[in-house]
Amino acid sequence: MKLVHGGDTVGYREKYGRDALDFSANVSPLGLPEGVARAITAALPMADRYPDPLCRELRAKLALHEGVPAEQILCGNGAADLIFRLVWAQKPSRALVTAPTFAEYATALESVGCTVERFFLREQEDFAVTDAFCAAIRPGVDMVFLCQPNNPTGQVIERPLMEKILEKYPERYRDIFRRRMGMNGERETLEDIGASYGITRERVRQIEAKILRDFRLPKNKAKFRAFAEK
Repeated sequence: MKLVHGGDTVGYREKYGRDALDFSANVSPLGLPEGVARAITAALPMADRYPDPLCRELRAKLALHEGVPAEQILCGNGAADLIFRLVWAQKPSRALVTAPTFAEYATALESVGCTVERFFLREQEDFAVTDAFCAAIRPGVDMVFLCQPNNPTGQVIERPLMEKILEKYPERYRDIFRRRMGMNGERETLEDIGASYGITRERVRQIEAKILRDFRLPKNKAKFRAFAEK
């Protein structure tokens, strides 16, 4: 089996007889934080039990830290686990990814028989996503993956381009998304937006979730502004 995910330090050591200076995975070169080590040690007495499958306590604390409802948070065994879960749940027929990008997007998509279209980033454009990407989002594309910042290029999509990508959606969808993300000022509630359009809060949540799912954008205001305004 050929591995496409990074971080295979054991395989490198077996092949070359030494440790690698590993740039293939997003891990800290500073080692395990002391606080994490203490938390692991404190949890050892419970190592003979299954962990909470719903991650209730973790989700509650993440929700408080990020300022979002706990039901909007899904914990997984790394990003790749969540990518596969999303693809298996949606089972898209045709999807668009950039190239190069995180390899697990295509791997997950191909696992459900999805046709993967690649938008190739150009070296002369510093591997940035450009306006040309919008033309690649054509009818028939069920899912789009955008890595923010892109792996392995480190490039972030500028806010004006993200606005153009969002224009692929109806104006009502774009307005709901901007208001939920706080792009027009303060972030608005599901109830307030639903009342202004005469739709339920659940329908507003579904529209927001669709755009977040398609473009894989961060769900909280602070993170969205961090990449959208660079």
